[in-house]
Amino acid sequence: DLKRIGRFQPGDQVVVGWDPRDPSGDFTRAFMRGIQKAGATVLSVGIVPTPAVPAYVLHVGASAGAMITASHNLKDQNGVKLFWGNQGLKYLPADDERLTSVIFELADSLDLNQVEETGALEDHHDAASSLFESFMLNPANTWIGPDDDLAARFRFDKVELVTDTANGCLSKFAGKLFRKWGFANVHEVNTSLGGNVNEGGGVAALEGWQTIKRADVFPRGGSKSSPFSDHRAVLEMFRLADELRDQLVSGKRLLVGAVFDADGDRFFRLDYVPADDALIVSSGDEAAFLQARYLVETLSVSGKPKIVHTVESDINMGNFASESLGVRPVMTAVGDKWVLYEAFAAILEWRVSYLASLFAKKRLTDALESLKPARKALDSLLSYRSTSSQDYFDLQARVLAIQKEHCTLDEAALLEKQLLKPGAIPYLIGFEETGHSITPAILEIASRQPPAESLRPHNSFYQRTQTGRLARSELASDRQPPAAKRLLFAGNGLKAAINTFVATQAMLQSNGLSEFHRTVAAPFPRGFKRTYYSYYTRKDEFTFGKEYWQQFAEWLESECVERFGQRHDVKRVEFAEDRDMVFISIRPKGSLKTLASIFVRNSGTEEKTAVNVRGPKELADELDAAGDQARRRLLTSLKSINTDYGAAEKMLLKEMMQREARGEVLTVGDAIGELARRHPNVVGKRLILEMFKEDLIALESLADRESALHLSDLGRWFIG
Repeated sequence: DLKRIGRFQPGDQVVVGWDPRDPSGDFTRAFMRGIQKAGATVLSVGIVPTPAVPAYVLHVGASAGAMITASHNLKDQNGVKLFWGNQGLKYLPADDERLTSVIFELADSLDLNQVEETGALEDHHDAASSLFESFMLNPANTWIGPDDDLAARFRFDKVELVTDTANGCLSKFAGKLFRKWGFANVHEVNTSLGGNVNEGGGVAALEGWQTIKRADVFPRGGSKSSPFSDHRAVLEMFRLADELRDQLVSGKRLLVGAVFDADGDRFFRLDYVPADDALIVSSGDEAAFLQARYLVETLSVSGKPKIVHTVESDINMGNFASESLGVRPVMTAVGDKWVLYEAFAAILEWRVSYLASLFAKKRLTDALESLKPARKALDSLLSYRSTSSQDYFDLQARVLAIQKEHCTLDEAALLEKQLLKPGAIPYLIGFEETGHSITPAILEIASRQPPAESLRPHNSFYQRTQTGRLARSELASDRQPPAAKRLLFAGNGLKAAINTFVATQAMLQSNGLSEFHRTVAAPFPRGFKRTYYSYYTRKDEFTFGKEYWQQFAEWLESECVERFGQRHDVKRVEFAEDRDMVFISIRPKGSLKTLASIFVRNSGTEEKTAVNVRGPKELADELDAAGDQARRRLLTSLKSINTDYGAAEKMLLKEMMQREARGEVLTVGDAIGELARRHPNVVGKRLILEMFKEDLIALESLADRESALHLSDLGRWFIG
């Protein structure tokens, strides 16, 4: 794909990393061999967090980067995240479609087994790991302050920190770095690299929760579902709460948690509140607001910088941030690629503005005229997001050409220096409710590539150790070459964690413990939000222009007009970057500002279609009813029983109903055994967990095979 669009030549480098979910190495090995067959040099960085891949791409000047992961998904699923070289921008939908076409074309026209692996394979695990650690220790990125700042060094000495790395990529980084940041007591859970990613913890299990009470974890009587019975971070938090109760009540110690996903680009925060004997859950929304407020208070921010969030975020957050922080909220479709898009667009926005000011000062009329088409194209890029990265790259090239033609070397150097100043670009933070957080960061760029052993393309060289390194390869050099600095934008769970802790520790110094917990629990007036899942759907029918999609969109808009139309304006809104999403905006009469929303979209990574509702709490009952009605329509009209999982789900629901009629219960162990016998291609634990997320069943504990499964009211309605 890169060859065809002129962004690759034989011998160019591609950085490849992965998470631990593929212990056999089959998927990873096939991916790297494919790159070698294309003539590229693979720089294998092994098991590193996702943000380390674009960082290393920029550091060595590679043509592209790839992270082999399925992120927060269960271990039986895998995928690839792709990054453009020289930027760190992710592939956009049109890029994905073009790449898919190339793959199918090559599969039809070539016998890939006969294509020689002409590209080299090099081990850069240690070099990439070292770069990531130094990046994460840079005070500009952590916000902690330099090493000689005593106040910063002792900021976290009273904190008990639980880290949950989801048995993923941060397992060898998080604990070590938190200790270097001054956390004296770090309790690590889920640090295995054996392949069981996201099991027994991780961020996905925390989604949708604002508070976790002790009774949610340890229900009495065995009749209540407990999704946290095997969540090791939650269990460790309550264990420490019991052990340290007196110190926590007195305020001598603070108990917090940092929970990540398998590839390390997402972060949720947990805070134990002694007065309530409960955990506060801070999603990406709360963490980002706390970071944004800290940045506004500490940076010299000019104008109204953007905070970029997706449609999944709490609507109240954006509105409140605009009023209280003086920022400009920007809403995008789901996906951190769109948050990244806005970040890179903000760099262009700043560059064009800076050049215009410089040219005006120098009275360069021709230069100012040459900027006008670029400014117009930029306005279009910002108002109607392109689904092709090439549109961004083309505009960037035009602006840089104008800069080169009309700026002296000293002026260009000063421009790049000003660009790196905190608060310079009109972008403060971008984030997703699910835990992605992207703030400007500083990365050192090598003037030459660090040396590494070139490995011959032979299978024996792919055998990996649990550290993620390629066996039989020599260590890459630890020596750092002379470096320049560049901005890096990447979803980084570890950076989000330390930035959020810094923001709140500063707040703790000026507030009491009770006020601190109140602010962390609700940094903005929380609205109502809920997601209703339908798994194993015919996702191809829920795409823009398809008959089912059109009928559903018209039905949902009509239902919302009937339900909300008397007191509000109701409008269906199309997002250029995701035309498949059906988005209904509910607004105050005569206003353009979205007060509440109902939107339905396919997951980009899982077999599901979800209904989402967001809005103020005073509309909670109406929004919940509308969301449930839309969910039931999907369950009855879009589910497929012709897939392995769809058929297995129906079988299991019928089995539960039959046993219920006989006064019997189905245990987790029985269900897994029955599924193995009748649907051998189905992973039993995954199916049960997804049925629980659909609200079709109640689940006491997935870890306990003797635990009972119960039909929910929705499950009885659906199967009946």
